[in-house]
Amino acid sequence: MGVIRRQGISTSVFMAAGLLLGFVNSIWLYPKLVGVETLGLVQWLFASLSLATLVGSLGLDKIIIRFFPYYENKQGQFLSFVLLYALVGIGLAILGLFVLKPLVLQSFASEGSSAIAEQYYYLLYFGVFFCS
Repeated sequence: MGVIRRQGISTSVFMAAGLLLGFVNSIWLYPKLVGVETLGLVQWLFASLSLATLVGSLGLDKIIIRFFPYYENKQGQFLSFVLLYALVGIGLAILGLFVLKPLVLQSFASEGSSAIAEQYYYLLYFGVFFCS
């Protein structure tokens, strides 16, 4: 048996084991240990945070890749631009979260869990700041 085939089979076995372990954790273990409401809240916070961070980045990674060769000798100017651009993106994302707060909390009102979402909504502001 070739090296590549053996590595492919072992990778497939480990991927299947990881998938099975993740399934057991997500479906049976986590709801029993932390509760369904807490698990739902954490998943909602992570999903909202990833979306807000994506919007807040404003494509900064692509800008750095594209324009770094032009500003390679002018490190201070490029660093200032990147930091300012990142702060503007973070500010826009936090402003968007603040403006959309009533709409988001209204979507939780029908489920009766708007109090929990409102109590932990502020974590999104800190999360966007630290993850962007």
